[in-house]
Amino acid sequence: MKTKFPNHLIGCFDIGKSKQYAYAEAPNGKYLKVFNFNNDLAGFQDCYNRLESFRKEENLEGILMGAESTGSYGEPLSAWLQTKGIKMVGVNSKHVRRYKEVIDNSPLKSDKKDPIVGTRIVQQGAYYDPIPSKGLAGELREQSKHRKSLKIKINRVTNQLESQIVRVFPEFINVMKSITLQTSLNLLAESPLPADIIALGERKLTKRIEKLSRKQLGKERAKELLKAAKESIGITECSVSISLAIKDLIDEYKFLDTKLKRIELEIKTLLVESSEAQIIMSHPNIGAITAAEIIGETGGLNNYSNPEKLMKLSGLNLFELSSGIHKGQRRITKRGRSDLRQTLYLAGLRMCRKGSPYRAQYERYIKTMKKPQAVVAIAKKLLRVLHALVKKNEVYNASFAVTKK
Repeated sequence: MKTKFPNHLIGCFDIGKSKQYAYAEAPNGKYLKVFNFNNDLAGFQDCYNRLESFRKEENLEGILMGAESTGSYGEPLSAWLQTKGIKMVGVNSKHVRRYKEVIDNSPLKSDKKDPIVGTRIVQQGAYYDPIPSKGLAGELREQSKHRKSLKIKINRVTNQLESQIVRVFPEFINVMKSITLQTSLNLLAESPLPADIIALGERKLTKRIEKLSRKQLGKERAKELLKAAKESIGITECSVSISLAIKDLIDEYKFLDTKLKRIELEIKTLLVESSEAQIIMSHPNIGAITAAEIIGETGGLNNYSNPEKLMKLSGLNLFELSSGIHKGQRRITKRGRSDLRQTLYLAGLRMCRKGSPYRAQYERYIKTMKKPQAVVAIAKKLLRVLHALVKKNEVYNASFAVTKK
């Protein structure tokens, strides 16, 4: 066995919503037959009693259990077992899917087979230590995930709002440029239809727009919008129902936007407590949200001895498929944490802008590679720089971007 726990009972869970399945095996080949237990305290206690009893029978030092990353269902079990002294590790779902045929030369996937497959993987040492969601890093990760969820909901509501507006007043978007500006939202909430705009008249509409935009917009925009309303090609049927839908969507958008601002304020408040966050944000074009996502997804850059481990965690490490005289093209693995990879890629895009200390290197890269590949290369360089800054406990200076390879 390649595992670091040779004298341990080794097993794996198949995580489910209401029932969990478990299997465990001793180093001498004796095993605890696959059993299931409920996803509650009584079930957890029953599982622990079986594993601990078998461990004592085989006179083993401890218990090492693996589990696939299957959402939130397994988190309470993992946390509870760790309080009992059981070491919990993660098993990659891709490994389970590919290794299952080695067990019995069959593509069969079942609740009883998967724990056995997972156990074999853990025995070979092909597991990973989950990044614990605790402390400041845990809070930042949960807050960042919540923020991302809110952004997705806001985009959905925005698209729905636009789809309703183009049915009754498509010219509104061309005149006001954006439907998510406060001026547009408040004007639509009161006057969502062309007929409503026409009913206001030029004088009232001008005053309304000036008030909503704090006089950034005025008579010219009012005249343009009034003209568009009179010439609108929007439908007039079902206008009452569509008008109501528009108002409801605006209310939902404002509600979600308020929650988004609140969560972003909470994230910034949490970052004040983190010296690592201050170092990361000292880098040009790295803001509070990006810093929070990096710390939350990694558990803190200071926990990694070298940046290559961070590359692997984010799926930015390279691989190729070569055989014989064929030399495969090198690509990033896209394994690991996709949210971290997305954060680094978007940060890499910002580093490619004019005026960035990485701009010259980006321009050299695009002479020999495609632009997305160049952005990835810059993102990897950025990660190395941030790791070095945190390890050395230094704020950013321009020489880091030039000298750090």
